[in-house]
Amino acid sequence: MWMISALLPVLLMVAAPAMTKAEGLAELLTEGDYDAAVEEVRGEQDRYLAELIERALRLRLDEDPRWHALLHYRKGWFGGYVSEVDGENFFTSRRGKTDPQQELLTTLASFFSTRPVPPSIHNPQCRFLARYTWLDQRLGFDPERLPEQSCDPYRVFYEAVEPIGLTVVFPSTHPNSPSSMFGHTLVRVDSRGHSGASRMLDYTINYAAEADTHDGVAYAIKGLAGGFYGRFRIVPYHVKLREYAQMENRDIWEYRLKVSQETVDFVLMHAWELLGTQFDYYFFTENCSYHVLTLLEADLYEYDMVGEFHGWVLPTDTLRALARNGLVDHVDYYPSDYRAIVARRERLGEAERQLARAIYRDGPEVHAPRLAALPVDEGAATLDMAYDYVRYRRIEVSDVMSPELTKREKELLIARSRLRVASPPLEVPQPGVRPDQGHDTARFTVGLGGDGSGAFIKLGWRGVYHDWLDPADGYAGNFALEFGRLDLRYYPDGLAAKHLKLDRLHLINLDNFEPVDDFFHRISWHVTTGVESVYNAAEKGDLSFMVRGGPGLTYRLGHGPTLAYVGLDGEFAYGGAFRGDYYFGAGPALALKKNLGDAWRLEVSGRYLAGLARDPRDRAVLAAEQSLRLGTDVTLNVGLGRKRGLDGWTTEGSVWLNVYY
Repeated sequence: MWMISALLPVLLMVAAPAMTKAEGLAELLTEGDYDAAVEEVRGEQDRYLAELIERALRLRLDEDPRWHALLHYRKGWFGGYVSEVDGENFFTSRRGKTDPQQELLTTLASFFSTRPVPPSIHNPQCRFLARYTWLDQRLGFDPERLPEQSCDPYRVFYEAVEPIGLTVVFPSTHPNSPSSMFGHTLVRVDSRGHSGASRMLDYTINYAAEADTHDGVAYAIKGLAGGFYGRFRIVPYHVKLREYAQMENRDIWEYRLKVSQETVDFVLMHAWELLGTQFDYYFFTENCSYHVLTLLEADLYEYDMVGEFHGWVLPTDTLRALARNGLVDHVDYYPSDYRAIVARRERLGEAERQLARAIYRDGPEVHAPRLAALPVDEGAATLDMAYDYVRYRRIEVSDVMSPELTKREKELLIARSRLRVASPPLEVPQPGVRPDQGHDTARFTVGLGGDGSGAFIKLGWRGVYHDWLDPADGYAGNFALEFGRLDLRYYPDGLAAKHLKLDRLHLINLDNFEPVDDFFHRISWHVTTGVESVYNAAEKGDLSFMVRGGPGLTYRLGHGPTLAYVGLDGEFAYGGAFRGDYYFGAGPALALKKNLGDAWRLEVSGRYLAGLARDPRDRAVLAAEQSLRLGTDVTLNVGLGRKRGLDGWTTEGSVWLNVYY
């Protein structure tokens, strides 16, 4: 007994450090201080966490491409790595944003904790489910030493969704929305047993900016500068379909992906991880298109599709990357309500079209005698047309999708039911070229020309995206959007020997020329801003910064491919060439646009600006240009124009090649 009493102080001295360390680690895990927890066990041999850390370092898991994909690490400008995730709660380490190894070790430490990851209510194993799953696959967690914790919310969600596939959805361009000028991409999670119309019951993983302004200029500035947060959300597909196809009248393209069930599950787990965090949103780079790829690369990291882009990323670029890597199984097309109305109207004769328009305006009872005089099937088609008109206009005016029927809609449905005849299926032809199959968005120009200063070599470049003379296949037919267009002229001899002239540097050029008819009354408009030369002579070359644009109306001549535009332009410019250093002019603008075949396009345009304010000199442009498609990414263009600058009139002509890449 006396020996035990004598040895007790020694035994306590030996046991105390171990007890203190155990209690210290437990306390650190409870507090969520995983950096300190890692340091607590480094170098020890009898702790399971220390064993996992040693094995992870030996396997160099922190350098694994999968780990970098899960944490969204990219190489930094000055070496090292930086995560594109900007929410602090996405990292378990205080150094996690820039230190892949430390984040790996603290993530392992966090799996021993039951402390919820704020602001969520989920434990670390559940909150970072994709990380936990992958690290378990690589390290083989011992469930006795690292018990698996419950993740019931995700299990319930997974069982409700029953995911069996992934589809990338592309709603086409929407020129009246700054956030959707280039279109949009999102991922639909395809559920078991859903197809056709029932696909609307699926869920989507959508990444978008949380904009705090609806002002177009403010949105553009903040979007370019990363002034918004971007977040992933899970949204029912039918909600997005109503928004895109009905409220915004955008065609929907669905790209079903060729991926395994394992990929489907892993992408869904990673989406679960991303729901609780945020990114800085950048309009051209870290946008919806870019982060669709970063989401998919949680499992498809070996394709490194993100690595293909070193500048901007557009929705069509994402689609091309998927197709280029053989990941597209098949593509489905769903037309907007606008296209459906146009297709239904083309089935009617002129008399029935006018009657449908009158019924839309006055109601079916007023025109009952005219309806009764029609064959039953023609009367049914006419009422279908009138009902589509009413629904379309209601959504357009109210910008709200309501399940309740208006009085006019009820009247039309009652009149239609009396005919007791089914309407044939409405088939809207799919465009022959998909959006991912159109021309590439960047463009290089080289050619020859001449003007009053002599012959010149024409050089040009455009960052993105599409103008009306570019090949139309795969793009919206009456919409043009360009960012960063540069045109140079080099005069090797003549009056301006060895002279390089900046003809124009357009920051933005946006045209929206949707035609009007007896029902669709859309205002056309365009805007251009940037730097332009205001003298014709090459040796002068004075430049001004300008903003030019205005509203107008576009008409389709007959039922063919010819559009005529008439509008009013205004321009404000600032530069030393003007009297008082600024210029304001206004006047008419005209254009004729025609498709001369599948590969040949012609545009004739004119603009006259009467000088107002302190500089009364008038300016004008009359131009004819045509483009001939030689291939998907090559066109041959010819232009002839007459221009009035500040130094008078001059005539110019040129021929050039556009190469898209």
